[in-house]
Amino acid sequence: MTASEKKLTRRSFLTTTALAAGALATASMAGCSSVSTDEKPEASPETSAPASEPAPVEEKTYSNWCRGNCGAMSCCLDTVVREGKIVSTRQHPVKAQQSIKLQPGCVKAASNIQRIYGNHRLLYPMLQAGERGSDNWERISWDEALSMIAEKMQAAFDEYGPESVGFLSSYSGNSGSLSTVFGGFTNFPEARAPLGVGPERFLQKTGASIFTATGDAAGLYMQMVVLGVPGNSPEDAVNAKNIFLFGNPCDSSKAQWTSILDAKERGAKLTTIDPRFSNTAAHSDLWIPVRPSTDGALILAACNYIIDNDLIDYDYLRNKSVAPLLVKEDGSYLRLSDLDLPLCRKEDPATGETVEVDTEVVYDEVSKTFGSSFEIKDPAFSGTFDANGESVRTVYDLAYESIKPFTVEYAANECGLPVEVIESFAQSYADGPSFILTNWGFQHYQNSWRMYYGLAFLASLTGNACKSGANYGNSLLSTVWLEKPVANPEATAFTVKDAKVSKMASYSRIPDLVNTGSWAGEDYTLRLLWIAGANPIECGIGYTEQIEAWKKIDFVVVAAEYVNDTVRQASLALPVTMAFEAEDLLADGLNQKAIDPVGESKSDFEIFVELAKAMGYDDLYDKDAEGYLRELLDTEDNIAAGLDYDSLHEKGFVFKDAFERNEVVGAEYNPTGRTQFYLESLYSNGNWDAEITQQDRLPYYEHAFEAYPSNPAREQYPLFAVSYHDNYTGHSMHNHVPWLNELRGLEGTSGNGEPYTVIHESAAAERGIKTGDKIRVFNSRGSFVTLALVSKGIREDTITVPRGYAGDEMMEGHLQSVTSIEARDKVTNNDSHNDWICQVEKM
Repeated sequence: MTASEKKLTRRSFLTTTALAAGALATASMAGCSSVSTDEKPEASPETSAPASEPAPVEEKTYSNWCRGNCGAMSCCLDTVVREGKIVSTRQHPVKAQQSIKLQPGCVKAASNIQRIYGNHRLLYPMLQAGERGSDNWERISWDEALSMIAEKMQAAFDEYGPESVGFLSSYSGNSGSLSTVFGGFTNFPEARAPLGVGPERFLQKTGASIFTATGDAAGLYMQMVVLGVPGNSPEDAVNAKNIFLFGNPCDSSKAQWTSILDAKERGAKLTTIDPRFSNTAAHSDLWIPVRPSTDGALILAACNYIIDNDLIDYDYLRNKSVAPLLVKEDGSYLRLSDLDLPLCRKEDPATGETVEVDTEVVYDEVSKTFGSSFEIKDPAFSGTFDANGESVRTVYDLAYESIKPFTVEYAANECGLPVEVIESFAQSYADGPSFILTNWGFQHYQNSWRMYYGLAFLASLTGNACKSGANYGNSLLSTVWLEKPVANPEATAFTVKDAKVSKMASYSRIPDLVNTGSWAGEDYTLRLLWIAGANPIECGIGYTEQIEAWKKIDFVVVAAEYVNDTVRQASLALPVTMAFEAEDLLADGLNQKAIDPVGESKSDFEIFVELAKAMGYDDLYDKDAEGYLRELLDTEDNIAAGLDYDSLHEKGFVFKDAFERNEVVGAEYNPTGRTQFYLESLYSNGNWDAEITQQDRLPYYEHAFEAYPSNPAREQYPLFAVSYHDNYTGHSMHNHVPWLNELRGLEGTSGNGEPYTVIHESAAAERGIKTGDKIRVFNSRGSFVTLALVSKGIREDTITVPRGYAGDEMMEGHLQSVTSIEARDKVTNNDSHNDWICQVEKM
């Protein structure tokens, strides 16, 4: 075959010349726009008259939110529409000029056209004609679909009560004030944040059960709910001396990454802790290839090293952390009332009023007396004391005793790292200000929820918290470039008279509920499951367990934009609009409707309104979508600011005329007012049968569910495995996008991008594997087949696979078939989708 006969793919073309790639991208994304030229067209040979100039095509631009759920803070896009079709989704030009260093665009945003008009879009209500999972569909009308759902839902209500109908949602359903279906965390359902108007009013009316997301639950729950971790903004990283990156923000959080690069330019030292040599690691001064699931051991070993070598910031430890707070034998804090001491008078941050508070107690070493933790300066941080006949100890002593076994030597063996690397990590961190950025990449293991205590203890020991350049958790952008409306606080859109309170559980508990027929000790039957804004079969753990459990549910409805692996397990699939096809109110402005819905898609709001009518709830929604948006937006303040409904309907997002980078330093907001690495009480996120011990309230390390070095099963399945988000995919919503597939995959015999598994060259050599070979990854639960990519950029005992591939994108098998539902943890119910081990063989 000659060179001219070889197949020219977009991939090979892109790699040939950057200039050509730019031209190709421009032509493709502009929808084949004409190229201007100064040359006059030649006369037609038939008429000898000049050819007429093509008539200009009218274009209109709309403001839309990308909703890529990629961790990049969701980007505001200009959507260009020509003749009723979207031809471009691009970054707003004003924003591109003013804030490109804060939030650059990405290829995922540019490829939205292929998501909107892709062959995998779900266009019509579809009924599974055969057995669920058979992928045998027949098209039905919306009236037929809604009547069928209403009939089955009412039958379930009548026989088993409203809780027998369950609504399952995840983060991709966070689509606005009208349609958001994400249910939050499961504790205290009577006080949960409302969903969008559509699903919220329906759930309050019926009292149906709510099953909430478990992906990233360890980080979200432990940081934001339990410990109340205060985050500095990523913009503040420029004030750090050392930056420690647990994960890959270069690819997965570009908004944060630009600030990290700014910090590096100012002299900050970058260290990446990751089993693989990611793009973030490539930009870093040091790469620490930690063994998967063992980050917690590294963190606690650093704590021990700092204590043993007296690198402690004693002022912070005594006065700004919970270290000196005294704990009674039952694990609760000693309080002023326990000692009949006067209550502390302090300002209530919510009201600004001075109130009396029964605060925690500390011991004053100078006066030898007990007192309020808000009043005594430099209290004892170590010691055991007699408090009216009861022995009490400091939090510091409890924590130090808990972490003592996890020495540098222990961590070196557990993490697969040299002792000197761990010691250097601890020394550098103590030499602050040090900025830790975690995001969610390192918490997909059963033991990961414990790491957040360790991070807080590490920050408390060194004073690397609540000051410029110091951070110890997630970090959210604080620079504001949009004029934001304030939703009417008196709006009744989210409330229903005589509202019912729903049962709540994490959706990873569904197999338990179905198989045992019991919920918290009470009989329970799940008859109908409605899924929206979620793809648990493709992205969640326990692929096999979930599918088997769903077979025991009478009717499964999935409302989705695309045909995916979750849709294939449905009884009935309903087409849902994307952000470009429906108007909705977001925190930053109004997401405009740019085009009519593709096919017969409806927004989640519209679906619930029409379902309510089918159920006979004719008075449940007293307004249409515009009416509710006006109720939320048309306040005096918003009207005066030009942020009312009519203004935003016309303008979408309103950009500030100018803005400056905003470097925010977090402040402790938990009731103690101090950095917490101990909790006197801890509630599980949806595990009603979890036994919480005293050890669970302290920094501690335990191995993962399956992915730990001493697991005897490694004799048969020796390799750890991790998945990751790269530049070309955030989640399964970016599957089946040709442009992205060609970029994120490994070029196979078809010339297209194929899923691949990265394996270290030594592990590959042992198995006779070369790049491009077809390999099988397997364990006792399942397997999948991809191409191999041999690399030095990963630990020798670890493989990695880009996250989110669907079953029909794999050569064989399914990525999630190797995971187990049992890998979730008892406190957060986290989706531990990296907590598995495997073997690899050449096919």
